[in-house]
Amino acid sequence: RGGEPLYAKARRGETVEVGEREVEIESLRLLDFGPDWLALEVVCGSGTYIRSLVRDLGS
Repeated sequence: RGGEPLYAKARRGETVEVGEREVEIESLRLLDFGPDWLALEVVCGSGTYIRSLVRDLGS
């Protein structure tokens, strides 16, 4: 990563490879959704990035 925040590279359009790591998800509940959005309730361990979780769910 070279000491640069990953979001800075992503904003420039660079492809960023991020290592995988295990996280703990105790519960995940779909509350509501629409054509281009959703609402979730997540109970998870510390260090869990919700943006990454949603990206993985969508792939």
